[in-house]
Amino acid sequence: MARTLAMFTDVSLCIGCRACQVACKQWNQLAPEEPEWTGSYQNHSHFTDKSYRLVRFFEEPNDKGSLTWHMMSDVCKHCAQAGCLEACPTGAIYRTEYGTVNINQDICNGCRYCVSACPFGVVAFNHDTGTATKCTFCNDRIHNGLGPACAKACPTESIAFGFRDELATKAQKRAQTSPAERDRGFAAVDRLGPRGRAGGPCRVQRPWREGRRLMEPGLLKSAEWPFLIDLYFFLAGLAGGAFVIATIAYLLDGRRYRDVVRVGYYLAFLTVVPGPILLSVDLGLPTRFLHMLMVSKPSVDIGMSAITIGPFHLKPFSPMSAGAWALLGFGVLAFLAALDVFLEDRGGRSIPNLRVAAGVIGGFFGFFIAAYPGVLLGATARPLFISGHWLGALFLAVSASTGGAAIALVLSLPGGRGRESLSPLMRLTAFALIIQAAALLLFLVSVGSAGSVGIGQALAALLSGPHGIVFWLGAVIIGLAAPLALQFGGVIKKAEAGMVALVSVGLAAPLALQFGGVIKKAEAGMVALVSVLVLVGGFVVKYVIVAAGQVVAS
Repeated sequence: MARTLAMFTDVSLCIGCRACQVACKQWNQLAPEEPEWTGSYQNHSHFTDKSYRLVRFFEEPNDKGSLTWHMMSDVCKHCAQAGCLEACPTGAIYRTEYGTVNINQDICNGCRYCVSACPFGVVAFNHDTGTATKCTFCNDRIHNGLGPACAKACPTESIAFGFRDELATKAQKRAQTSPAERDRGFAAVDRLGPRGRAGGPCRVQRPWREGRRLMEPGLLKSAEWPFLIDLYFFLAGLAGGAFVIATIAYLLDGRRYRDVVRVGYYLAFLTVVPGPILLSVDLGLPTRFLHMLMVSKPSVDIGMSAITIGPFHLKPFSPMSAGAWALLGFGVLAFLAALDVFLEDRGGRSIPNLRVAAGVIGGFFGFFIAAYPGVLLGATARPLFISGHWLGALFLAVSASTGGAAIALVLSLPGGRGRESLSPLMRLTAFALIIQAAALLLFLVSVGSAGSVGIGQALAALLSGPHGIVFWLGAVIIGLAAPLALQFGGVIKKAEAGMVALVSVGLAAPLALQFGGVIKKAEAGMVALVSVLVLVGGFVVKYVIVAAGQVVAS
């Protein structure tokens, strides 16, 4: 590997002329953008697919009663521990021989995971090409013996280009001889850090020393995942939950719980099939979904512990890459389990060894696809998710409760069989609700204790902002409070078809009726109605958290 290249930005020399910003646009042939007024001389307010470099302006009151300007030419850090590189599921983001981080436009599938994974808001999504873009460190110029265009254009030499070890020495000397300048704006030495690659480790820098501010609102970008992704998270989780429940039922007593096994495996297969379709529609092309599994790559340096065999690759530390493989494996095993049940229903003979193997291995994948969306969100730099360490457990519990409710719905329909299995099924669902309540509480506590302005705003958007009503009504009342009150109240001792559904739904009206002693037995129609409401509540839990987490603070 060649010597690592880097850029050292001395913010004390920056005069805010934007020569670097213009040079970057000209060399990369980036289209112009409409100016925007944000209350500052800074323009634009953030990185875009047409602005790879941005001169930031910060105004701070001084002792003289006027304002002091802090200016800094900001750009991609080409981090030693690059969040975008680790998140990328296709290998499109790779490290060059010079230590810089680039995006191969031919391989990028437009999943936008890198956009939300970058803690500096550098990576942007180009809606025209459907791919992610950012600073290339002028890779083409470097390979032709030229330095980056921004460094060449800087009139004060605030931006210095060269070998990293030499620039690190220069930065340390500069910081020691002028400690006052080091504390102005972004610390100069922080641009290089202690690591041995370009940029230094990913860290969130602050524009000025204001208390213990950890994250600047508006700095981070949202992936802007559409409703299709919310639907995929819900269906994949339901599939995993239903499959695991069916497998447990088969291993406990396959004959007694035959209908639970049948319905569970059928539901798992039918709800996992739309997953790749929804993802392909969001990405625009089916081949882009395949890029998460296999594609020719310009480099094998695509992330920590990445496994590459020919065109195939697996990135264990990228939840989206691991999730794509888990979705493929689960889909195959769900098909085999459903096929075995289908052949048995058609009068054929079941293959016990096949069903056990598919159930146990598929159950592992089922747990994974039920939980991994929460882990995927937690690995981003979005304020609501970055400290949400319990999202994986929360999504897993929601998947278990909705999987059980879906099976109960089918068994409760007219002509449904196996209603004697509803009582143990709903006890399992109630246990999942308890875990769900605990995980939701721990999620909120972990996020609320982070102490960041941006994280606080994101949490407020969930609890009291535009998504507050949906959260409290859907996630707390419908999903948790009422069903748990029913269970702990000790009112229900044995569940019939209709009563089991009431335990699942968690609505205020059924709760009042039950405590009033009005409902003794429920018709099949009531069972179907309340079971549908359970599924709606489970979807709302995931939807509102994802939606609130994508709100961009101003």
